[in-house]
This record gives sequence, C-alpha cells and structure tokens, in this order.
Amino acid sequence: MLEPAAFTSHVEDLFPGQSLDALDRIHAADLWLAQRLLMPAAQANTLPRIGRYAGQAPLDAWLYTSARRLALTSFRRRDVVDLITRELLGKIPGESLGPEQQLARAESRATIKLAIDRAFAAATLAERNVLRLSLIERLGPDELAAIFGVHRATAARQLAQAKQALRERVERELGAKLGVA
Repeated sequence: MLEPAAFTSHVEDLFPGQSLDALDRIHAADLWLAQRLLMPAAQANTLPRIGRYAGQAPLDAWLYTSARRLALTSFRRRDVVDLITRELLGKIPGESLGPEQQLARAESRATIKLAIDRAFAAATLAERNVLRLSLIERLGPDELAAIFGVHRATAARQLAQAKQALRERVERELGAKLGVA
C-alpha cells in the first residue's frame, strides 16, 4: 500500500516550493490512485507513462486522452497487424517465381492480411493490450508483470495465450476463406 509520506513526497516533487493550497488545484484522489497503481511498476523500475500524471486534470480524462492517442498512433501505423503480416509473409517463398506464382503470392498476401485484420479485430481487449505491449512496445514478461501487477509466469502465460488465440483465429479465417478444414 502507498504510504502517506511517500504520497506527500511525490506531491512535493510535482509542486516544489508551493503551499498546501496547490492541492486545491489538483485532483488529489486521482493522483493517489495513480500512485497506488504505479507501486508494482515502480518496484520493478519500469514506470509507464502514467508516472508523469501530475493530478492537474481528472484521471479519467488523462486515461481517455492517453488511450485515444495510443489508438490513433496504432491505427496510423498499424504496427501489430503489419508486424504479424510481415512475419507470416516472409515465410512465403519467392524470389525466383514465375508470373503465375507471383500472382498467387500477391493474392495470398491480401488473403493473409485480411485474415490477420479480422483475427486481431476479434481479439479481446486484454489480448490486444498484451500483444501491443509485447510487439509494439517491446516489453518482456518482467515489464508486463509489473504493469499488470501479476507474477512474471502469469504475464508470460497471458502473452502466450494471446498469441495462440490470434494464431488460431488467423488459421480459422484462412481455412474459411480457402475452404480448408
């Protein structure tokens, strides 16, 4: 649990040299909650961006803005889908292909990309989060464990399950599209 002295020290770091009236301008309850959520990450020395939350706006507004920015960035870059697509498409042989084989490869790319898009869209929020943190943010099981407040083995298992679920959905999509059971 967050100690009151640690919280007071954090507030003093955020507002150096200011009186206690500075607390009237911040959302102290939200700041307290943010610091409690950060304790596992702080102990693992892997503070996420919420570590910069200073309580100058409601926490839900900060979270909404952060989530929106992250979603827009991810949508613009299409990182997860593109990364997975590149990995899968890299396994399709190809430099010395004839015209028919090149056409088949191009059609396969579109089919695979669509299957991955649909599979990722069908993923749960928890699966998308753990995949994003692992694939885009390049966080390992230790950092995931600190963020989610779970044991390292649990974080590794959740990541493996999310990858397996995504793989199975891609296979189902491709099987349905190609008529393969």
